Amino acid sequence: MGFFDRFTSQSSSAANEPSAPLVDVNSLPLPNPGGLNRLHATFTGRCQGVGFRYTAASIAESLGLSGWVRNHMDGSVELEIQGSSSGIRRFMQKLFAAYQRYRFAFQISKATAESPIPGETGFKVRY
Repeated sequence: MGFFDRFTSQSSSAANEPSAPLVDVNSLPLPNPGGLNRLHATFTGRCQGVGFRYTAASIAESLGLSGWVRNHMDGSVELEIQGSSSGIRRFMQKLFAAYQRYRFAFQISKATAESPIPGETGFKVRY
């Protein structure tokens, strides 16, 4: 099973199912388990017009993580998140959990490890 096969997705037409797919946080590409990691992820599905960027920023700030999030014209959302591997995993759990009660879905379509940016602080919503 490949990395992206480990993410489950649900049909946005399913009337009685929770919206956002659950993410296997142990499959995220976080190469430095004991130190600083940076994850670059692209989300697709219904992730614009639902408060996604502000929810992501709120969760990241509450966990002391840094990075940024921005919308793209094609309807996807791009995000970079930096912190400990456990912090990034917790961020993803909280982000997906925040949308479980809704009847729409989004998923991670791409996730790659990036080099951490030393001294970066705060999480920004980019436009």
